[in-house]
Amino acid sequence: MRPSSTVRFAVLLVLLLRAGSVSALPVLSVADTSTVEGDAGSHVIVFRVHLSQPTFLRVSFHYETLDGTATVADGDYLPVSGDLQLSQGITQAFIGVPVLGDSLLEGNERFTMRLSAIVNALPIDPLAVGTILNDEHPQFARFRTGIPDFGPGTLAPAWGDANADGRPDLPMYLNLGGAFTEMPGFRALLGDGNYHGGAWCDYDRDGDMDLVLMPYGEGDTLYNHTRLFENTPTGFLDVSHAVHMDIAGPGETPVWADFDADGWPDLFLPFYSHVSPFRSFFYRNLHDGEFEECADSAGVTLPGLPIGLRPEGACAADWNGDGAIDLYCAQHLFINDGDAHFTDVRAQVGLPVVFDEGAQFVDYDDDGDLDLYLRTATGPTLFRNDGGTFVDVSPTLGIGPLDWLWGDRWTDIDLDGDLDLLVFDLAGYPRLMLADGDGTYTEDPSFPLLRLGGTLCAFADIDADGDPDIVVGEYGKQFARSLIEEIPRAHTPYLKVKVVDDAGMLVEQGSTVRLRSLDDPKHPVQTRIVDGGSGYLGQDEYVITFGGVGSGTYDLEVSFPGKPGFPVVVGPAQNPLLGGMHPGDQPPQIVTVRPNHQVTIETLPSPVSGVATPVAGHLALAPACPNPARQSTRLAFALPVPGGATLTIFDLAGRRVRTLADGPRPAGPASVTWDLRGDDGRAVSAGLYLARLSRDGRPAGTQRVVVLR
Repeated sequence: MRPSSTVRFAVLLVLLLRAGSVSALPVLSVADTSTVEGDAGSHVIVFRVHLSQPTFLRVSFHYETLDGTATVADGDYLPVSGDLQLSQGITQAFIGVPVLGDSLLEGNERFTMRLSAIVNALPIDPLAVGTILNDEHPQFARFRTGIPDFGPGTLAPAWGDANADGRPDLPMYLNLGGAFTEMPGFRALLGDGNYHGGAWCDYDRDGDMDLVLMPYGEGDTLYNHTRLFENTPTGFLDVSHAVHMDIAGPGETPVWADFDADGWPDLFLPFYSHVSPFRSFFYRNLHDGEFEECADSAGVTLPGLPIGLRPEGACAADWNGDGAIDLYCAQHLFINDGDAHFTDVRAQVGLPVVFDEGAQFVDYDDDGDLDLYLRTATGPTLFRNDGGTFVDVSPTLGIGPLDWLWGDRWTDIDLDGDLDLLVFDLAGYPRLMLADGDGTYTEDPSFPLLRLGGTLCAFADIDADGDPDIVVGEYGKQFARSLIEEIPRAHTPYLKVKVVDDAGMLVEQGSTVRLRSLDDPKHPVQTRIVDGGSGYLGQDEYVITFGGVGSGTYDLEVSFPGKPGFPVVVGPAQNPLLGGMHPGDQPPQIVTVRPNHQVTIETLPSPVSGVATPVAGHLALAPACPNPARQSTRLAFALPVPGGATLTIFDLAGRRVRTLADGPRPAGPASVTWDLRGDDGRAVSAGLYLARLSRDGRPAGTQRVVVLR
């Protein structure tokens, strides 16, 4: 990478200082600063200009503001420019910039203060960043589903799309679009088991999300064992015995990820090792509905751990950026050699031996690498990734020590681009810690008033309005719907990303998705992980949501599971659709990325009407309705301008089943009905189908259709 002009100047300055050529000149710099935006009127953000030492010379300079993601055109601030002089003996000056308040939902925005034409001083830091901090906080509405609690034991808050309708569901809770109904027959499958962690994944790549649930009791009874539920056209089927996964004992947080980069998701199952079964398990996916248990050869059995260091939380991601998916569990940071053999490097990277009740890889500082969060006996504990070494930054967060508990989880709850933290303590109800934008956190005082009882949680956009909603609870479930969509906004505040394999299957758990701001002078990188099970016993929604996109320009990049030294990366270099994006200037969109470099950008349907909004240059294909379908289903789409449109149904093998529309159409909304028959007139068999829309021969959107018979 070519060094910046500032770095080159600093190197030259060091050489000159050593030669004694400029020893008499002081150094002039200007410091970064920030302010809360406010809801109305204007106030001043102040930049401090500093001279390293007094001088008998008169120092002068020119100053001016430069747009970033905060712009004059958007009414974020008023531009200033001028000339200043520092008289003899004066070492500092202050420059004020008016910031304009509003009550619009926006991300944290930044602009630059630049010093130039500097006389009688050395410009070491002539640029500074002013940050206008978002202060529009979400409100929540708590609701209950009316579904009776699962009384025998814990049932994990794990989100997955059980019926392929595009809505995230929970074990036993089927999402109807913000309301829930009980999954038919699922309670009977659970029996009287006491379940712990759970995670969804389409492990057999048939288009349906399957579910693993961990046991927690110590006895070997009918329901006290690992349950692997295959999602079949006739319902869920427990196949744990058939794949030799029916393990009894206290299990914890399961994790799905393609650890060997063969395109099929593998499974790590942590169990206590101070009681039976005395070890953890690792299952490699053999591609045919079978698994091979190989924790011994993989090096992840975690034997001999005492009760005080027992496995609880777990998480998987490509922590070191080499392409392979790594694993953290029970004070072990396992680096993957690419063939699903792991080496613990905890000591080498500066992590302590510490007991945790939850673990997540997060990028809390938006620098593009993954930090590690643990809930320990001293409370929230965050280790910042500093170039491959972890540094404990917990004291700087402003969260303070909390009682020992579990269930914490991260998400960008207020859609400002920074990750926020939901924490639990023994004093009462969960607490929401909102990121301040500078690495510190402030508690939302209204959140405990929701009185969400429980110590487990997970996040998903349950009502398809773009913001993350919350489920809390172990036995029964309590829900809080975010109402942040009710706050007015000048631009679309979020972008959704779905990472799939070449066939469109949801099997890319552990992938890393990065959204880099090009206009922001700090160029922050939001980094998110496709969740295959993480934290403590839970799992967030598969689809990634990035907040705070506003009116800026962004690059999007996805790192798929790969081999060390051979990462599978799809970004602007592989597909120009991912470069120079302006998601805030469009209606809400979802970007689907595949490892073969195929990218599809679709406009999301309105959560009210269900009809997609046209976007210039794109076609919008709404989800099929009804879905699943038994007799027929309707597919709605819209053309921004007149043109040719083709809507075709394919099966999972890529064979064309039916052409529903093919020819010129006027601009505006349209819809067609599929009678669930092929071009030959015969009824298609039950299963998953893909509806693909194209405009003038170019891909424009894909939706899944589940056919039931």
